[in-house]
Parts: sequence; structure tokens; C-alpha cells
Amino acid sequence: MEMLKGPRYQRRILGLLILFSTAVQPQGTTAREEGDIDAQVLALSREERQKLVEEMDKEELETYLGRLRESTLIALCKRACGEMKDYTAILYKQERLRGRLQGVEKIQLKFRDSPRGIYMKWLDGPWEGREALYSEQALGPSKVRLRERGALGVLPVTLGVDGRLSGRGTNHKITETGLCHLIQMIEKDHIRAVAESDYQRINHGFVELGGRTVYKMESVLSEDPSDGYYCYRVVHYIDLARALDLRVEIYGWDNQLMEAFQYDQLKANQGLTDRDFSPKNPAYRLR
Repeated sequence: MEMLKGPRYQRRILGLLILFSTAVQPQGTTAREEGDIDAQVLALSREERQKLVEEMDKEELETYLGRLRESTLIALCKRACGEMKDYTAILYKQERLRGRLQGVEKIQLKFRDSPRGIYMKWLDGPWEGREALYSEQALGPSKVRLRERGALGVLPVTLGVDGRLSGRGTNHKITETGLCHLIQMIEKDHIRAVAESDYQRINHGFVELGGRTVYKMESVLSEDPSDGYYCYRVVHYIDLARALDLRVEIYGWDNQLMEAFQYDQLKANQGLTDRDFSPKNPAYRLR
């Protein structure tokens, strides 16, 4: 392993280690050395990480990306999610239902971690005009308040989270919405795939996404659907400075897109209140 030479060099290498890590250890690196480095990079704050990313150029990043462990990246993404007590975003979502790929949905999203609250308003796409609210505080942990568009939306209704009607047009419950759920899903399959030698990583380099430069990489799992993974492969678009997976594309074993989720205009820790997750909010059509 290369020795860290001076504070500037050390900061640059630590910055690289913060951003990505692979399941393959660099030649000559012992488990203890790697563990020491992981502890160092995980101890750095979000502000320190952002400053490091600003100081490094793309060539330096791409030189090291293929040598770093992914488990540290997942831990950093989880920590970044944990630092967001709430956030607002525009969510672009697309899903395949009964074999047919649906149109892209544009959704205004408000999310609060505790007490859990999720507000969604469909701005464009096949479900334009729909509103949905999940609020542990106002509705309880098993209910969702929903108002459809058009004739079906004469009045809002309260439905079970697991119900057929509340799940129209999606493969997921409203409680599965959000960046943290994505990270948990990725981590679950990653741990098992690495342990069973079912994991391959492909780096695609830097691309533009919503006006930001992000790193595109791909996680490929088992080719056999009977192995029980969620999907065959996942394409990630990662905001390095914030350690967030801003776009995820999920492909099935036929190599067709199963679903995609993209978070734009993400604003963290906005101080969202109970009013933002109340069906009585006059800005909503849920009363």
C-alpha cells in the first residue's frame, strides 16, 4: 500500500477512500490497514468530504475508484441518509407493471424520518393529479390518505398501506419511498452477493445528471433468478460530495428496465413540521 505523504496528499487519498470502496483489496494491503483507513474516512464530516471532492480532479478520482471497497460507500450513503432528518425533492419514477413499462412520473416529494411522514403529489405522467400522504402521527402506521385525479378523486379516502387500491400503478407501498429504502435494499443484496461470489462491479465514469456531475457505476448480481436477488443488475448515479445515490436504474434478468428512481432538486433538513404531513393542510386536497 502506498504511504500517505504529507497533509495534502493524505487528504486527497482519504477523500478518494471516502467516495468509493470495492470488494477487491489493493495488492499488499492488509485487513488491518484497510480497517484503519475505513475508520479514518468514516470519521470525516460531510463538510470535510465536500471540500475534498472540490479539491480533486476527475482523473485522480477515476484512478482510484476501481480499487476501493463498496461496503464503505454503502456505510457512507447510510450515514448521509441518517443525517437528513427531512428533505424535499422532485422524484422521477418509472416502473414496469405486468410486463409493460409505464411512463415517467414526476412527483413532488416531502419526507420526514421521525415521526415518519411522506407526502407525494404527482405533477406529470400517467398519474398526474394524484396526492398521497403517509403520516404515522396523523393517520397511524398502517394507513395512507389518497386522492385520485378526475372523477375518481371526488373525495379523498383513507386506505390500508398494504391495500390493492392504495397500490394502484406501482409495485411498492408508499412506505418504501425514499433514499434510505433504496440504500437498505442495495445493502441487503450486496452483503449476500459478495459472500456468495455473485457480485461484479462495472465503472462507467462521470456523467451529467440534472446539472450535477455524478459517478455512474453498475452492480451486477447472479444471472440465475432462482438465487433470490431483487434484480439482475443495478446502475447507480452517485453524487460524490453528498454520498447519495441520486438515480438508480434496476434491471431484470431479461435485461429490461424494471424500475428507475431519480431525485432532483434535493434539499435536506428543511425543518418540515407536522403541518407538512397533515391531511388538514389547506395546500393539499386531502381534507
